[in-house]
Amino acid sequence: MTRTSGMGPLRPLLVVLVTPAAFLPTLQNQFVNWDDYVNFLDNPHYRGLAWTHLRWMWTTFHSGHYIPLTWMTLGLDCLLWGMSPVGCHMTILLRHAGPGDGFDVRESGRGDRTFQSGPAHQA
Repeated sequence: MTRTSGMGPLRPLLVVLVTPAAFLPTLQNQFVNWDDYVNFLDNPHYRGLAWTHLRWMWTTFHSGHYIPLTWMTLGLDCLLWGMSPVGCHMTILLRHAGPGDGFDVRESGRGDRTFQSGPAHQA
């Protein structure tokens, strides 16, 4: 069976537009009482990118996790948006759109290949 895509170069554009549209309602949300208080609201250590912040980000196991790049992204969010949940949600929305587009671009070249199933393919 041959699987082809009739969308061609429009696929990445479609992914870039549809992915953020699916997440747009998150911009209306506030911080939630799940882990946002522990991680963001009651935690001053990540709010910036000064050496004291970076040292904390790269040495902490806050809430049991070692996630220095995530903390750095959150520190940049805090510099850009302050403590606004809209800004944090906007950054997450944009991060979801970017990888989706990258995946689609990598996979778009595979649509012209023949996909086989059954015993012959499993060999």
